[in-house]
Amino acid sequence: MQSTTIGQLRQQFKKHLSSVYTPREAGNMVDWLLQDRLRLKYVSDLVLQANELVDEHLQSQLNADMEKLASNMPIQHVLGYAHFLDLKLKVNEHVLIPRPETEELVSEISKLLDGSTGKNVLDIGTGSGCIPLGLAAENANHNYTGVDVSTKALSVAKENAKLNNLKVDFKYFDILNRDNWNELGEFDIIVSNPPYIPANDESSLEIHVAKREPHLALFSPTENPLLFYDVIGDFGMKHLSTNGYLFFELNAELGIETKTLIENKGYKAEIIKDLQENNRILKAQKHD
Repeated sequence: MQSTTIGQLRQQFKKHLSSVYTPREAGNMVDWLLQDRLRLKYVSDLVLQANELVDEHLQSQLNADMEKLASNMPIQHVLGYAHFLDLKLKVNEHVLIPRPETEELVSEISKLLDGSTGKNVLDIGTGSGCIPLGLAAENANHNYTGVDVSTKALSVAKENAKLNNLKVDFKYFDILNRDNWNELGEFDIIVSNPPYIPANDESSLEIHVAKREPHLALFSPTENPLLFYDVIGDFGMKHLSTNGYLFFELNAELGIETKTLIENKGYKAEIIKDLQENNRILKAQKHD
């Protein structure tokens, strides 16, 4: 194999991925991959060290990485981690890759937690654990629980807690089984980014999401995209403390419908737009 410089690889890889992704997406992925594999502190080092040769063993690994990216494998799965707020979280095919919109959800909840102590917070459908871990990193003086129906996702979440030295109680729980609700106690805040895509509606997703991320976390088990919002809303009426809060990440297309559903249960609700001006977060307060 002929030795190649960092600069040459960078250009070759961007050209290769541009047949699958937009030039901007391809560029970002290539730079993140090279920065990680070359163990560079800054992306700018790719320019500063553009004329340095890449050894053959590393070049073989990079070529294999590129083929995975070209087959629509998310870069986070290739590298094995994702950034979320200031955390580095393990991700794989068993958990959703944390999104920037979810960071905004965590920030909204942090506003309520800031300046207080001892609040009980529950995340339903915790996946990688990004929501309670993000909250615990910013507000350590509270009690966090994350539940999920996927034992494989819970294994990832528990590992992320250890990797980031954060305390969250992760455990198995099926929120759709109302008979078991009494296993959980009372909470001041309940949050969820639940599955909200109707069953069998895979065509609405980008291919790298539909083929590579867990359907259990993406799709409602029925044709009702609001199933989990409905059930969790009922759960909150029984398990939220007086004046407690319910937070949801929304399907932006169904924000108004979700708000109406939750208000009809007795909550006072408001929609919070994300940085892209989409209806992304529902904040609802229980009133007894």
